[in-house]
Amino acid sequence: MKWIIFFILLGINTFPQSLMTPTPVDDNDKVMHLTVSYALTHYSYQYFKTKIPKKQARLYSILIPIGAGIGKEIFDYKCGGSAESGDLLADGLGISFAILVIDF
Repeated sequence: MKWIIFFILLGINTFPQSLMTPTPVDDNDKVMHLTVSYALTHYSYQYFKTKIPKKQARLYSILIPIGAGIGKEIFDYKCGGSAESGDLLADGLGISFAILVIDF
């Protein structure tokens, strides 16, 4: 199952780079959001599941990338960058893929 998810993530590069309208400067931004959110969720769950009950581990492993994604968008907004809702959607997709892998 993990190989299927890997090839899905790899294949995203062949699709349009954005869930919204990409700009020439940040066309890999959505893929980065998805990949980092997936990695944060997956690896934080692997860490937490040995230390706390699995339901709590799943909750914490979801909250970490949500916090990181929202924090990055706030940083972008405050520092003159472009905060986009598409980035948060990509974060959500990355978290969802990781949860699918965790459950199988």
